[in-house]
Amino acid sequence: MLATSETGRKWKVVKAVDDAKGCFKIKEVIGQTQTDRTGLGLSTAKCWSEAEGKEERDMVINEIRLNEDSRRVQKAVQQPQQGQ
Repeated sequence: MLATSETGRKWKVVKAVDDAKGCFKIKEVIGQTQTDRTGLGLSTAKCWSEAEGKEERDMVINEIRLNEDSRRVQKAVQQPQQGQ
């Protein structure tokens, strides 16, 4: 039986973790991409398949934080549109 975490909100922990793990699998298939002006191969990113234990948990937590931050930014950008 899975332990459930009650968050008191409309946010589901299990769904968020599953989504984060899915993002990592997709990112691993896509591979490392160029996002700024640094040269190819200068940035290092840990692969999901190579992560273990605490490192894996930290990667999931950071991915969930990034997803929540982008969700908050989207909501903030839409706020002025409500008043029009």
